[in-house]
Amino acid sequence: MKTETVKNWAGNVEFQPSTVAHPSSTNELTKLILQAKSSQKKLRVIGSGHSFTRLIETNDILVSLDLMQGLISHDDKNVRVMAGTKLKRLGEELHALGLGLENLGDIDVQSLAGALSTGTHGTGVNLGVISTQALALKFINGQGETITCSAQENPDVFSAARVSLGALGVITEATLRTEPRYKLSMVQEKASLDSALENFASYNRTSRHFEFFWFPHSKTVLQKLTQLTDEEPLPITRSQHFTEVILENTLFEGISKISRTFPKLAPSVSRLCGSLVSSNRRQDWSHKVFASPRWVKFVEMEYGVPLKHFKDVIGEIEKNLADERHEVHFPIECRFVKGDEIWMSPAYGEDRAFISVHMYRGMPYQKYFAAMEKIFLKFGGRPHWGKLHSLRAKDLETLYPRWTDFQKQRRLMDPSGVFETAYLKSLWS
Repeated sequence: MKTETVKNWAGNVEFQPSTVAHPSSTNELTKLILQAKSSQKKLRVIGSGHSFTRLIETNDILVSLDLMQGLISHDDKNVRVMAGTKLKRLGEELHALGLGLENLGDIDVQSLAGALSTGTHGTGVNLGVISTQALALKFINGQGETITCSAQENPDVFSAARVSLGALGVITEATLRTEPRYKLSMVQEKASLDSALENFASYNRTSRHFEFFWFPHSKTVLQKLTQLTDEEPLPITRSQHFTEVILENTLFEGISKISRTFPKLAPSVSRLCGSLVSSNRRQDWSHKVFASPRWVKFVEMEYGVPLKHFKDVIGEIEKNLADERHEVHFPIECRFVKGDEIWMSPAYGEDRAFISVHMYRGMPYQKYFAAMEKIFLKFGGRPHWGKLHSLRAKDLETLYPRWTDFQKQRRLMDPSGVFETAYLKSLWS
């Protein structure tokens, strides 16, 4: 008998697994994997469902690690964490110990395993994807074996496992590099797109974190410049509450529904949203500054393009928006990430600018995303693994220099294909 339908956060992926399991120990998890192997079933893990692709989909066994959360041990430089731990909980528990992570994305509801496996990132040209903070991983492979890997132990497995799409096994714990907890001061301000493009390199040099949101069909951006501070946290003001809760969520949900009903109004809605942007300042402990409430649901595509091509990519997007008049009102998000040596990381080998395009739930996105993807690929862009894209093996192996090495490790760790669902198989072949 099938279970109830499972949906991801955005609602664009839904399926009915035959079993939904909530193991509370590695022994229970190992039994589930061996059960899947012996019965030739597929097993996938769901975190918080924040991937827009079909990574979590299976008709067989779906595993949640929600009962495998929390810190295992720590010292003043690193921490061992159960992989099901949600990022919000992790930030709070580290803070209580006087520790913090060097960077996070702007949503903290994901599980640690999901964030690592998809190459999730924040912003800061001197800071890598979240997986670069992983010093060691432990996972159970497709043969039920517990594998421990790090730069010193099983280094090739480690290079593959830090961003693995869940294809090598189920991560059970991670050792993360930490630093003493710290405070951030973030200034949010309205600017022009031309100004943001002229100054983004200097902002990346002078800010610990820099990003901006560009309102399509306009020249308006909301930019965020964030620095370390020794000053005390500031309480949330009425203006900040209005901006974060009313403007960015409640009001934005309402005008998004109008855009969905009357899509030709979307460009005007985008310009209206840009006109409502006001300056603001957040000052708090790092894990509180990184995260923002996100209530309005959407689908998303994100590509990491070489940083050296960033301005050219934005220029082509602007031209395409003018030519094609895409009916979109969601801001285009631009972030910056340091290059790394993780085989399947979109930032492998060089610094990248990550550009995200969104469409409100229920609005047609295919034409818009296809046009943006064509531009991203023209400049050597690589997709974020948790965001929508159309690429398959013939495309991906040209974009990832260590593609063949990753496939080798995947086959070694999961020779029976326990984790190889139809979606993942479509990426490999």
